[in-house]
Amino acid sequence: MTLTAEQQEIVDLASDFASAEIAPHAEHWDASRTLPADLFSGLAELGFTAMLTPEAYGGLGLDPSVYFAALTAVARADASAATPLAIHNAVAGTLLDVDAVGHSPTLERMASGELRVAVAFREGDLDPEAHGLSTTFEHDAIHGAKSWVVSASDAEGFLVLASEGSGSSAFWVERGPSVSVSNRRTTMGLRAVEFADVAFDGAPASRIGAPGDGPRVLAAWERHERLAMAALGVGISEAARAHAIRYSQEREQFGRSLSKFDAIRRKLGDVDARTRAAAALLARAAGESGPDGAAAAKLVAGETAMFASDEAVQIFGGYGYMRDYPVERLMRDAKGIEVLGSTSESLRRVLAEEMLTGGA
Repeated sequence: MTLTAEQQEIVDLASDFASAEIAPHAEHWDASRTLPADLFSGLAELGFTAMLTPEAYGGLGLDPSVYFAALTAVARADASAATPLAIHNAVAGTLLDVDAVGHSPTLERMASGELRVAVAFREGDLDPEAHGLSTTFEHDAIHGAKSWVVSASDAEGFLVLASEGSGSSAFWVERGPSVSVSNRRTTMGLRAVEFADVAFDGAPASRIGAPGDGPRVLAAWERHERLAMAALGVGISEAARAHAIRYSQEREQFGRSLSKFDAIRRKLGDVDARTRAAAALLARAAGESGPDGAAAAKLVAGETAMFASDEAVQIFGGYGYMRDYPVERLMRDAKGIEVLGSTSESLRRVLAEEMLTGGA
């Protein structure tokens, strides 16, 4: 991927901000399970809450490859900090795909960072689907509950999937008295990210798209979410690679650095090759419109993040298992990216279906 000078400046800005304002605090945020309130506003001031949003709606209108490169740079510093940003931009991408004109004020408020958003699709431990939803839309309002909603407490707007008649539709719900948040989950990784339940007790809602458009909105959302999670996976892999290289050069055994041992070099080589492959696949998928590219990118990037962080822990040895060293957090966060949104098993089914029906 070749960037113009202007595009590279944007990626460098993301990298510099992440290095100065995120990386030094990542361990503390992980331990305290909290992201600072001013982090999102700081990202918004730099335009990173509007990366996919066109200039007509107050956004940057970035090429997707630039957006994902910037998101990867943030994830290298801390995947927890990058997750709400990824969700925010993925919602913007979804609205642009299915109903931009009908929700232009929402896009403008999202672009400025004034409006923080969340996605409420999942119910219990079930994947969001176009059938079997217990959440309903009746009398211009949403009734029901959703789970695993990212940044629910901070969100002022929710993208919601609900049953309507014999099908499903997508709706926009603004926070109000009829929206409540509870039951924040305690997770192994991405600990600073809030995953909580949201209840809608007759919450006023506006439609996104047409009645019965739930499957179309869900498909658009899944593509954007998978690509965003792939970017976070690549960021974790790049961070694990950097830590493994540095430690292998500094740590000595038997009178020479670990980097001189063939076994360590093979590990570093494997990490490097797989990280490059995941990044290349993401860059390619960013320019595609079909679901299979995003599914492949998320599958490979998620599993690469797990592989790279695991190898980094092995290179660190016993120190890699300690909270005092960053690779332990990277490994926990990598598992979160691997399972968040779509698991590897479900992504393999998506790819197989595309292959078997002649889509690939």
